[in-house]
Amino acid sequence: MDVLSYWCAVELFSPQSWNDIQLIALTDAPGEGIRRTSLSGRERLPWEQVHANLLIGLTGSEKYPYKACYTELLGGKVYRLQTDMKARLTEPFSFVEDTENWLRMKAGGFGLDDQSISNLVREANLSWMEVTKQRGALQIGTVLTDSMVSRLLQIVRELSTKIGYSGVASAAYSKDYDPRFARQPIYQVVKPAVGPDSAEGSEGKSWLRHERFRIAAGLSQEVSRRALITAARLVRELSPTEETAQDEGLQELAYQQQRRTGNSHATASLMEFCIGDEGNLVVGSLDISQYAKAVSCLFNNESWPDCPAGWPHIEVFDQTEKEIKYHFNRSISQTPRGEEEWAEQESGPVHRSDIAGLIDWVAGRIGLSDDRVGRSPLFSRNDGSPLIRNYVNCRLETNPEQFGGGMMDSFFLDDLEHLYQGGPDLLSEPVRQYLSIDHPQRFNLEEDPEGQLIGGLTEPTSMSVGRWPSASNRFQSAGQQLAINQIRAVMEGSGSSSLLGVNGPPGTGKTTLLKDVVSEIIVARAKQLMKFSRPQDIFTPRDQDGNISDEIRNQGYWTLDPAVTGFEIVVASSNNKAVQNVSQDLPSADAIDDEWESYIESEFKQVPLGFDFRDLAGRIADTEGESSGASSAWALISAVLGNMKNKNRFLRPFKSEFVYGYLKKIRYGENSGNTWAKAKAAFGDALEKEESIRVRKAAQYELIRSYSELCDRRAALSSSLKADNERLVCMKTDRSEYMKRIKAAEGQMEEARQAASSAGTVWEQADSTYRVHVSYWREHPLRSLFHGKERQQDELKVRTDLDQARLAKEHCDERASEASRQLQSLYSGLQSGDQKLKQCEAQISSSTKELSVFEGQISEAERIQWSTPRIGDDRIEWMDEEWSKARTELFIKALALHQQVVMGAPRQFMRNLSLVCTAMQSNDISKGARLAAWQTLFLVVPVVSSSFASISRMLSGVEGEAFGWAIVDEAGQALPQSAVGLLQRVKHAIAVGDPMQLQPVDPMPKPMHELLASTHNIQLGLESENMQAMVDYQTPCGLLDDIENRWLGMPLVVHRRCDEPMFSICNDMAYSGRMVRVGPEHQACTYPSGLHAGEELPTSCWYDVSSSSGMSSRTQWRQREGVELRKRMRGLLQGGVDPASILVIAPFRAVANEVWKIFEDEVRKTTRYDRNDVRRLAQEQAGTVHTSQGREADVVFIVLGSKYGSQGAKSRSWVNQSPNLLNVAVSRAKRRVYVIGDLSDWKDGAYTSMIAKELPVVRGDEEAREVMPEWQR
Repeated sequence: MDVLSYWCAVELFSPQSWNDIQLIALTDAPGEGIRRTSLSGRERLPWEQVHANLLIGLTGSEKYPYKACYTELLGGKVYRLQTDMKARLTEPFSFVEDTENWLRMKAGGFGLDDQSISNLVREANLSWMEVTKQRGALQIGTVLTDSMVSRLLQIVRELSTKIGYSGVASAAYSKDYDPRFARQPIYQVVKPAVGPDSAEGSEGKSWLRHERFRIAAGLSQEVSRRALITAARLVRELSPTEETAQDEGLQELAYQQQRRTGNSHATASLMEFCIGDEGNLVVGSLDISQYAKAVSCLFNNESWPDCPAGWPHIEVFDQTEKEIKYHFNRSISQTPRGEEEWAEQESGPVHRSDIAGLIDWVAGRIGLSDDRVGRSPLFSRNDGSPLIRNYVNCRLETNPEQFGGGMMDSFFLDDLEHLYQGGPDLLSEPVRQYLSIDHPQRFNLEEDPEGQLIGGLTEPTSMSVGRWPSASNRFQSAGQQLAINQIRAVMEGSGSSSLLGVNGPPGTGKTTLLKDVVSEIIVARAKQLMKFSRPQDIFTPRDQDGNISDEIRNQGYWTLDPAVTGFEIVVASSNNKAVQNVSQDLPSADAIDDEWESYIESEFKQVPLGFDFRDLAGRIADTEGESSGASSAWALISAVLGNMKNKNRFLRPFKSEFVYGYLKKIRYGENSGNTWAKAKAAFGDALEKEESIRVRKAAQYELIRSYSELCDRRAALSSSLKADNERLVCMKTDRSEYMKRIKAAEGQMEEARQAASSAGTVWEQADSTYRVHVSYWREHPLRSLFHGKERQQDELKVRTDLDQARLAKEHCDERASEASRQLQSLYSGLQSGDQKLKQCEAQISSSTKELSVFEGQISEAERIQWSTPRIGDDRIEWMDEEWSKARTELFIKALALHQQVVMGAPRQFMRNLSLVCTAMQSNDISKGARLAAWQTLFLVVPVVSSSFASISRMLSGVEGEAFGWAIVDEAGQALPQSAVGLLQRVKHAIAVGDPMQLQPVDPMPKPMHELLASTHNIQLGLESENMQAMVDYQTPCGLLDDIENRWLGMPLVVHRRCDEPMFSICNDMAYSGRMVRVGPEHQACTYPSGLHAGEELPTSCWYDVSSSSGMSSRTQWRQREGVELRKRMRGLLQGGVDPASILVIAPFRAVANEVWKIFEDEVRKTTRYDRNDVRRLAQEQAGTVHTSQGREADVVFIVLGSKYGSQGAKSRSWVNQSPNLLNVAVSRAKRRVYVIGDLSDWKDGAYTSMIAKELPVVRGDEEAREVMPEWQR
């Protein structure tokens, strides 16, 4: 919050200068600064003789524009009355005479005779006298009341009915002002009064609407700036380079002031108040500027060089301001006055003396009286008082309800004070990050030599979906695509910062990048739109509330579904030209390639108002000064808004032709829902097509990324497969051996079985013999008794034979069993081996197939051969024409879907867009309606642009994070505080610029910045530099700049503009050699005509214009350098070189003032340009480096100048204090750069020496030296 406080303090001293200047002298001798076109002290004041010419009669319609209604009444009026601004007649009005004259004009056509006319006049007069209460003509001074006007309208209506004359009874008037304040009359249609004043006999005068004059009393900014410089010197002495920078900055501001207003003396407002066109002060109209209070604090600080904490304390004037306003308002109401009143205002109009008295009174109350200022240590008698007493500025406000109040103070002060007073909880996320000392995790692209980081961030799945319709074979560089993808990541919620900085040196494609960003955001919203069944479903009805008029309150509006909001794009810059360059380029027919124009023609030729309302876009471009005709635009992509002039240019065709023309027409016509369905289907098909390519590219990218891994896996698999094959051979050998063993075992088994069988037979025989023997002896017991010994011997033998047979059998059975077991074991082993064999074979088959897949993937990867992208690559290799076309078609279909949303919900769009037209011109609209109205406009016009200076007023009432995106162009030229109001109103912001270009011109001396920083508890850093540096600090991807030792957000390093040696000079001088040039080193640059037609222009060089010793000059201008410039320019112009392709620039304003004259003179003498065109061209093509920023030309002359010898050392040191100024100067040149200056003075400068080393030196008519730069060898 301390930073916001510091910025508030800085902006207190940065008021708005008077631009629309029309001065009124308060004395007969107003002094310096009063212009011949202003009102002198002897002329009537602009409110002293204003008349209203009221016409009442019949028109063909009651809905004519005011001027058209008045113009028709001029030819068909019944009554004409002229009044002053208090509704008092300034000419007599005879009702009877005017009525009779009109009836007699119509007599022939409607069969009226004298008697009929007499009767009608008599009846009408009776009705008229009921209101006027008098006979005869109304005399001068009679007040024309509402009841009189209403009665005249009623009489006209009745007369037309009685005679059968058709028409609408209407009344309109014109007011003619001094042409110095109003270029044309102001017209107004009178509507019958309603309310109390509408009653019969009402003395009200509401029929007469009053404009008012806004009076601004002045303070000299020059006096205040000199006081600031004096204060700065009390804080500390300025260094020589700071002195020069201060002087050149003030001269540049004076020049810009001269260009804008015709007066180099910058004046700010002490206060403003209003005087109605009837000559009376307007109650509640007085406002005192914050600047006046700050200037009072400046002169009334008694402790210089010290200041109290939080200085300047303008809050001490809060009570004084309330008292001043109280007495001002009371004096108008003519209540009793006290001694504190500024003056007695007599009845009648305000006089010059009243204004002068008011100025002195207010100045005295706030401490700016001559006495108080004269006692200040900062006061200089030569400068005098900052208070301007001799004249005031005056402008006519033709619509006082529009944005009531003047804009006296800094354009940024209101937003800054609002946020500071609201505290941290009020801050949007972008502002919170912007002010934070912490930054997100950083990824240094210079620490990514192999490109792994960039490759990951630009892989196909991260690529943007939408693409601008440029040639399909033209691609973004790696740096551009990295930036776009990072922005897409933020859009999808995966980014780590709501602020993204893109560093784009000249010629690196910033605008090309922004076009793809715009495309991406539009496609993202189209994805949300396609989810709705009907266009109307994105809206919900609402009523207005808040402090607004009853008329507006009764007009409802439609809120948008949150799903389709957050995609709004506001392009802004501190440079009006930069803003217009972007937003006028986007819809231009030249902004798309012919192939896509043909595509659009074939796909959308039957669409009303053309594809994406291109016919309307063409007419808007025509009002902005572009080439006329619908062909001048390809789509309604953007609108240049901001200041009132730009808004009116846009609103004229938009409001009349689109809102109340086209939308009104289709609202009551047929609008098939099938059109919406077709648009959704077409967009869906395009989305699927793009996604299928993306998936394929992602798969290919994965192949490339995993190539090494695939090769390793292939090698491992091949090795494993080889081992498996060897194992399979062994297993087959083992199986063969097994089969042999099994065969042998089977033979043994058979032998064992046969032996067992034979042994069994023997055993059975022995057993049978044994049984017979036992049976025999049992049957013959006596014989057994007598032959016992024989029986025993015989029995022993039989038994022995039986035992032997049994043992033999058992042995054979055991052998057979063992053989069987061995065979079964071999069978089991064979089965197991066969299973392993099959597994091995299956593994080999699987591995073979897998190896084939790897071989295919490796072959595909080797065929694709995408290299890992690096920041200096001019393209990313996986982006090709097929994908480019699919992405472009998707964007075009997204625009078509947006158009169908509008066509499918004309009622809702008509209501909300009529409100946005009101919002651009008035504060009389609720906050909710204002937001919905703006969000609806962004659905029709995706991009609107504005300068930072207009953001606060244009988007008044739009609160935190209401919109999606801010895109800031040339952010390196923007003061940090200038962007805060816009950052507060958006969710995300992109800053595109180059800190190595020129810094913003700041009139406040650096010691004062240091003092203010100290009094507001901050240590001065990025907060006093530029917006680009602040946003870069919060950008995750970037690099560390060697020169400034500062973090740079996403750098663009691929350069496509300048030939050599300009590229190398700038690259070495400002960018540490990190830029990469694409294209040939030299492109043809020849004389178109003359003696040397077709020959190359002289090579880039340094024209050394030496000076004689002892020479001196009051300024940096050197006459000899002017002679050299004249000679060289004449040679080019005589050779047919277009002067519009030549820039002549100088580091010093004094030099620029002279080269401008030479440019104009030589073009006038040598070419056939019209005199006015020559002057305009000279103003555009010749000037300081500051005025050339953002420009480019084939040929650039840099005329260095500087005072001679040691006198100019200080100014030459300023030029060489940083590379910025010379970098801008040299990088303007595309084909040739010619430096004109005294080499002996400049050769030792830190950066001019680098230029001198690269350029050949030419003295007079001498040829280039033998020693040439390396690029020419």
